[in-house]
Amino acid sequence: MRERLSKRNVVKIIERQIPVWVYGSVDSTNTLAKRLVLKNKSLPFLVAANGQTKGKGRQGKSFFSKQNCGIYMTLAVESPLLNPTLITAATAVAVARAINENTSSPCKIKWVNDIFINGKKVCGILCEAVREPKSNRIKGYIIGIGINTDIKSFPDFIKDTAASVELKKGLKNVLVADIVNRLLRLLDNNDNNFLEEYRILSCVLGKEIVFFEKGVPCSAVAVGIDDSGGLVVELEDGKTRTLSGGEISLRVK
Repeated sequence: MRERLSKRNVVKIIERQIPVWVYGSVDSTNTLAKRLVLKNKSLPFLVAANGQTKGKGRQGKSFFSKQNCGIYMTLAVESPLLNPTLITAATAVAVARAINENTSSPCKIKWVNDIFINGKKVCGILCEAVREPKSNRIKGYIIGIGINTDIKSFPDFIKDTAASVELKKGLKNVLVADIVNRLLRLLDNNDNNFLEEYRILSCVLGKEIVFFEKGVPCSAVAVGIDDSGGLVVELEDGKTRTLSGGEISLRVK
């Protein structure tokens, strides 16, 4: 029987006393967290579920969220970074650290928001600003994290690109709490020191890539990650350009 997330088991490992909600299934942990932020729930807080019926990915895509076969969580925060790309980068470092130190599945970061093992995606991250409807003021950020765990087979449309983290018994709740602990510490530091580790963990730097802008493919080489979390690429004509996470999808050749 697959391990389920448990509020009791998660709360006892989280270092800070924050509100935690754990559900059997929700439409989307990001959608639920957004509703709670708009209801003025105290930040930070964690929403997690054992399944999602409408898991959200970047650029309006859905996220595969099979019941009891993954970690689906959203951390709502007030972040001094004030940059969704940097928050996403900090989250990627926290998730990669947690997976690398708690499992035997070494992982890398694919800019901007994916965690890969052996060239296949095991985790997606979606950071969204939540704005007050009338004033458009940012009330907080919701950081959605979806991790495939102990999945033996995937549906045809992702079976060639998706992979799963193998977890020992009792580790699912530990991994959730460890990610929360690491991410809150990174965000509390109010600096960009995590970017150096982000660069080290990158599986993109030095590689030939294709990025898609408004559906048009462009070839380049990924040459760096700047201090705002942008990906610096060298185009075929030798010119450099910095890509921001909100406008680009990317593929490693």
